[in-house]
Amino acid sequence: MSKYAVPSSTSPTIKFSEDIIRPNTTNNAHRLSSPKETLQAASSFNIEERKQALTALRTLSLDDATKKQMWTNEQQRAIITTAASSKEPIDIRIEALHTLKNISFHVDCIVDMWNDPTSHQVITDAVLDHTAGVRVQQVAVHCLINLSSNDQNKASMYEQLCWNLANSITMMRRPNKGSETMVCDCYKTLGRLAAHASNQDRYYESLDMKKTLFMACAMDQPNSIRAQAYGVLQQLALHPSVAQVMWKRIDGAQHLLLEATKDTNAAGQYTMKATYDAKNNILVRENAFHAISSLAGYPNNQLAMFDNQVLIDRIVSGANTRQAQRVRRYAIQTLRHLSTNEQVARRMWIQHPRLTKIICAGGQKNVVNFFRVESLLTVVNLASIEENRRSMWQSRGLREIVLSACEVVATARPVDSTPPIEAAGLTALGLLTGVDMCVGK
Repeated sequence: MSKYAVPSSTSPTIKFSEDIIRPNTTNNAHRLSSPKETLQAASSFNIEERKQALTALRTLSLDDATKKQMWTNEQQRAIITTAASSKEPIDIRIEALHTLKNISFHVDCIVDMWNDPTSHQVITDAVLDHTAGVRVQQVAVHCLINLSSNDQNKASMYEQLCWNLANSITMMRRPNKGSETMVCDCYKTLGRLAAHASNQDRYYESLDMKKTLFMACAMDQPNSIRAQAYGVLQQLALHPSVAQVMWKRIDGAQHLLLEATKDTNAAGQYTMKATYDAKNNILVRENAFHAISSLAGYPNNQLAMFDNQVLIDRIVSGANTRQAQRVRRYAIQTLRHLSTNEQVARRMWIQHPRLTKIICAGGQKNVVNFFRVESLLTVVNLASIEENRRSMWQSRGLREIVLSACEVVATARPVDSTPPIEAAGLTALGLLTGVDMCVGK
């Protein structure tokens, strides 16, 4: 028992009302002004009384001011972290871990909680404790998700946790050892850690970490897990050294990305009433296209990517007006990145009418602004090739989207502002006509 425990003979039995245990009450911030009885009960020898007290503390920790108060008070912090240790009964441990999870949302506590040896240890132990059950592990991983949102924690968390999380993922995929949600939460944590530049290269260069990630991306995994795994892959693709090898290496990344961008929706159209699995399928495609778009921004990838007919087919499918907005956005953005390559820009206009049709459709006046911007910037790249200009100007559809983009649009809402559209339209018009339309602008 904890050194903070108070013998039951000296601790009166406390009857906790539904009000103090019920979450989302309005007076949480004031309840710990005289915490003696609650704290005594939280360290009592009476298990039921102790659980009720810890449930009350968990409820109180929902309030922002109380979170910081609990963490900065040494006695209160010690009671909570002791109750979260592996020596405690599971029900007690879960309540204490939930309280730590609530506190970990507070911006002033995030760094201190990870750097505090005791809280660090109890959370890490709970993640790895496969004998305690998935409920304990899930709450602990939720703590890690919150802690991994802070940039100051990410480098050290990756260093100390990457193998532990990979091991937990492996254990969770065995029968009766875990849940789909738990694996998703592990990858959500890894995705946040992979967003830090110092972690990206070493993550991708680690064969074991990459193997675990690629297994989660496979088609035989649930879409919820695949969505989070492709989120990690998308973060890794943002690192220059990773992006320049991911597409060309024969380690399976290219195959996985092309597989994920395939439209598996038989109806060809997503609705607001899409099922949970269908929504995750959209997220898989979105993350995969986002990764491809990042890879397409590097010159040494561009020709190889443009010559891949499967990728071109996927872009045509993804840029379809019936697709989810973010899928369509990253598909068109991939075209824009590829068109920065002179050889690709020359061939894109002349040899690929399907791609030019996508560009013209994306630049229409009634299209969402970010589609128009991406499409018009692609037109600018194509128009920078002199031999493209005459046939581009002769194309009625392309000429119309360029001229309509040059119109000044007055709007009362800044969100509808169109200067990027006008600037891209004027630049394209200048290249196509040989007249600098931006003089005096």
